[in-house]
Amino acid sequence: MSTSDTVRRLAELDAKSTHSDGDRIACPHCGHTMRDLWDYEWGSREIINVECGECEKSFALVMHVSVSYTAKPLLETTDGPDA
Repeated sequence: MSTSDTVRRLAELDAKSTHSDGDRIACPHCGHTMRDLWDYEWGSREIINVECGECEKSFALVMHVSVSYTAKPLLETTDGPDA
């Protein structure tokens, strides 16, 4: 497969991708809503192969993790003899 064919195929697959911000995602083949994504055997993997319970076709399920931090000031206390 040529590079341009590969790029074209990846673009086609990307167009069929579905996204989730919660605990359910739609099958990219039939649109069936799959729930309880945390019930799958993720282990330390970010990508797993799953089968749709409706159309029985397989697809890759990719986990995206983001981390954020917050900095908060500490309360100032006076520990001297006049406190």
